[in-house]
Amino acid sequence: MHKVRQGLLILLAALFVMACSGNVSPEKVADQYMHAILNDDIDSLMKTLHLGEDVPEKQTEMVHGKLAMVVEESSARAKALGGVKKITYSETEYNQDKSRAKLVATVIYKNADAPNTIERINLIDTEQGWKVSL
Repeated sequence: MHKVRQGLLILLAALFVMACSGNVSPEKVADQYMHAILNDDIDSLMKTLHLGEDVPEKQTEMVHGKLAMVVEESSARAKALGGVKKITYSETEYNQDKSRAKLVATVIYKNADAPNTIERINLIDTEQGWKVSL
């Protein structure tokens, strides 16, 4: 029994390490991106973005400020439409060398009269894993 428990703990630890690794799928990053927008979580949103190589801190701060306003508006809109019922995603399309991906997210609101929101998401495979490319 002790060996079974020990084996289970090792398996759980390995799964935890894999889940925390930087090489998550483009689908997972797109989902994190959409939830950050809809939940007015600018810090989480910034973690999903690829702003380019060697972007100066001042430029990153400027992007952060501008996106904060957009995210706040998107979150308020979602709440005004009754909240999010669900988000669906298209099948991911990759370029030839699988360094870029794109998919479409469709936000369906709880208010039955609300039109769906469609978001096209482009991603790039970076040294830090998949990121949303603006």
